[in-house]
Amino acid sequence: MKDKDATISKSCRFFLGDASVTGAPIYFFCRVNGVQIKRSLGVRIETRCWDPYSQQAIIKKSYNEKTRTNNLMINSVIGDYKDAYKSFCTYVETEKVKPEKLVSTLSKFLYLMESKQCRKPVKPVEDQLDLITRIKRYVRDRKDISFSTKVNYGRAIKAFGAFLDARKPKITSFSQIDTELFIEMGRWMLNNYTRHNGGGLYQVATLNDFLKFNCSLVRAAAVDLGELKYEEAQRISYISLKNKASDDDIALTDEEVMMLYHHKCDNEDDELIKDVFVLECVTGQRISDTVKLDDCIEQVNGVYIVKLLSKKTSELIVFDLIFDVALKILQKYDFTVPSLGKDDHATKDKINHNIKQIARDAGISGQELKVYHYAGHDKPTTVKVDRWKCVTSHTGRRTFVTALALRGWTYEKIGKYTGQRNPKTVMHYDKSKGNPAMMAQFNATDPQFRLQMIGSAVNMNHGYMVSPYSQPGLGTIPPQPVMPPHPQVLPFQQFYGPQVAPMACPPNGVPQTTWKQQAIEVKAVEAQVVDDTKLEQLNSGGKGMIDLIRFVDEKLNNFMNPMSIVSEAKSFIATNTIDMSWCSPTQGGMTFDFYRPKLQRLFPENSAEIEQILTMLIA
Repeated sequence: MKDKDATISKSCRFFLGDASVTGAPIYFFCRVNGVQIKRSLGVRIETRCWDPYSQQAIIKKSYNEKTRTNNLMINSVIGDYKDAYKSFCTYVETEKVKPEKLVSTLSKFLYLMESKQCRKPVKPVEDQLDLITRIKRYVRDRKDISFSTKVNYGRAIKAFGAFLDARKPKITSFSQIDTELFIEMGRWMLNNYTRHNGGGLYQVATLNDFLKFNCSLVRAAAVDLGELKYEEAQRISYISLKNKASDDDIALTDEEVMMLYHHKCDNEDDELIKDVFVLECVTGQRISDTVKLDDCIEQVNGVYIVKLLSKKTSELIVFDLIFDVALKILQKYDFTVPSLGKDDHATKDKINHNIKQIARDAGISGQELKVYHYAGHDKPTTVKVDRWKCVTSHTGRRTFVTALALRGWTYEKIGKYTGQRNPKTVMHYDKSKGNPAMMAQFNATDPQFRLQMIGSAVNMNHGYMVSPYSQPGLGTIPPQPVMPPHPQVLPFQQFYGPQVAPMACPPNGVPQTTWKQQAIEVKAVEAQVVDDTKLEQLNSGGKGMIDLIRFVDEKLNNFMNPMSIVSEAKSFIATNTIDMSWCSPTQGGMTFDFYRPKLQRLFPENSAEIEQILTMLIA
């Protein structure tokens, strides 16, 4: 149309009228040659079922069958109006309709379309499509599924489509899908399904994911599209293919996390990616939740409390920052977690793309034995892979769980931080279980090269050397620690005098019985030291203070909230008339610098938390 007065809207729009008892009417709207065209579609919808952004009816599993059927019919009618308007625009362009004829021409197109409908409910357009296309559209229209999940679903649907294309007779409806079909699909993929463009065979674990995703999609889509009742859809299941590969995902050691933390990247993007990844390693959250930590962190009496609504589970997780590195990274960015992308999938994609090279540059080395089981092979394949190549966005979560398990934390307690209710799930993330070499490596690592708890003695430089990490010019790989000479002293007596280290076995050359007896004797000596040393400095609260600390430790072992413990501890202090002046230097009492090593020896699991709670009680 060359006539500048002949103008039409680029697209039509749909709006709801005033709602009534029977629902709100839906109107078609556009502008043609400066004139507003408004036309009723002749259908009504409940306002809760209308999506104003996509301008379509919402279809949910929670809606009853009548509502879903009506909403499908409405979307079909909207589609007819869109098609009619598109045909009108094409006709106007090709036939060069005069401006004064535009309104009447549009009316003819709409009348013709409405005449074919006869103003009666029409069969949904989806029924005319093949099964795979309907499933693809279902996934595309779901707004509660993240982009990364839709990508995974897309790969699974592609495998399902290849299977249905090869199968005879054809499957054309959801009612024809059952468990036996997915068993058949699994057998077919083992021998026939390969990566596109000659990319080779899939791993059996990947094929099992395809079965799981497709089964989940079919059950949800069949119900939401009104094809099957909920009970019927739940009968559809699948059986996993036998996978002989091993669970060999890695967790980083404390020293490797510190190497990453102190590594300086070449560019700003990699530096942000590295810091977010390390933050995942020391908080235990998923990447999608790690990037939201700054939205829900607050300081309560010196304790940094995080209240996090998990993006995946929508459950509230409340925990405190326990590793010093987590606090330092947040302080580095003024408690604003670095932004890596518009949403979580961009963040995860960027981390997976860059973190391997960052790990390599930081000095993470060595090799891992990986066991893969490929389709069509009876036996698994074993290969050696560089350790840095095994680092992914989810390695951080396994690292956190493993680090705490090595410190003797129970799976129930770790689950309070990771948001995992089932201890068996937490155990799956612990890469130290059944791995004595990892425990031995942890015990052999100099404490100053380990991840430190907030407020621990190492962080305060109390009794330890200054960490080589803090010395300039030493590079990213830490030098070998220089241990102070302690001739004829057992390893667990090297720091702060006698102590019992959390070792699973005695040091080399020390008989088991001798080691156990010495450990018992050291424990007895420590109890004597803590209760009786410098009682004159403990004032009247000396013995009572030990009782208070044991009371706090017991509450921590029962996973009580720190603020609740403070409240109960105040009642305990009042009831037992405990003098808290022992820790106030201005009153001649004892300071934490003196008492901290004894807390760490007697209460290794909760020493940092005990000190924090005592600090709150003194404030």
